[in-house]
Amino acid sequence: MGLFKIPETPKVEDFINVPGLPEVPDVDELSGPGVTDFEDFSTFTACMEKQAIYSAKMLKLQSVVLTARVMIDGVRTILRPMLGIDNNLINIPEIGKLNLDLAIGKITAPKVNPLPKCLANTFTGEAVNSGKSGMKDILDPLNKSLDSVNSLTNSATSVINSSVNSFTSNINSGINEVNKFMQKTMGNIVAPGDKALFSALDKFQKFVNDTGFINTYREFNDLLRCLKQNCKPLDKYLIDDSFLYYDKRKRRFIMPIDINSGRIRIAKFFEDLSPEEKRQSGIIERRYYKYLSDKKEVLRNASRKAKNNGLEDGKNPFLSVVNSMTSNVKDTFNTLF
Repeated sequence: MGLFKIPETPKVEDFINVPGLPEVPDVDELSGPGVTDFEDFSTFTACMEKQAIYSAKMLKLQSVVLTARVMIDGVRTILRPMLGIDNNLINIPEIGKLNLDLAIGKITAPKVNPLPKCLANTFTGEAVNSGKSGMKDILDPLNKSLDSVNSLTNSATSVINSSVNSFTSNINSGINEVNKFMQKTMGNIVAPGDKALFSALDKFQKFVNDTGFINTYREFNDLLRCLKQNCKPLDKYLIDDSFLYYDKRKRRFIMPIDINSGRIRIAKFFEDLSPEEKRQSGIIERRYYKYLSDKKEVLRNASRKAKNNGLEDGKNPFLSVVNSMTSNVKDTFNTLF
């Protein structure tokens, strides 16, 4: 009877492959270091507290990158065909002169006009008396009841004014309206072939800015450096930033951005571009930042007009939106590029 060979226990990586996740160090002391591993209690306490902050930063970076990779794949799908055409032939439309007064007024100082009675009674509780005996067919254009329904009334004005105050005092409501307005406005300015790409890039850039990725990355590296220099017993429990790269040699950073400025870099969405595709990506990138520059200029003009109309900066949604388009990088550093 032959010997039966017991199969090896399958490894987790045989079943799943989740790229971009940090590898957990292989350590013997699963409980972690104790007081006796450090020179004094003060160092032990400070190191353990610092490690907790470092771990939180690492988890945040991990979460951001996992979400970003889904967005990156979406941008690649739109972008790849564009790298195979001559982007020099695509004209960049001029922004021209836009009449912003109407949009500014509707968002920052809404007008309250009389409503048809059929709408006004929504706020006042009134109802059209349509059940009188002998009433003619409601569809009869000569029916006086129709005149009552369609007549304008100020009966809801006080309620509407209260809604206006609530709307204008909520900066987030104004920001949402500004974003909707800008989406329509810039959609009429950019080249038709750029609309889908620029919209996807806007969402990705906003995601990078809103998550504070650059500052978190800087803080993570600062914490790691501090721990390695001052908390030697923790050294084998620490993970560097390798999980933010596609490769172990740390040559291909996952996030397609300039880590110093936070700007999107089109070429960094891919790792296999030909020289001509890199050149085309540069043209697309310049076109995108021309679009962003125009967009900021529209918002700045609207912000100035709203301010001239007496709107405070803290309540100016146009100013809030243009400020949100600029990433807040505390420091610059050169660990990547």
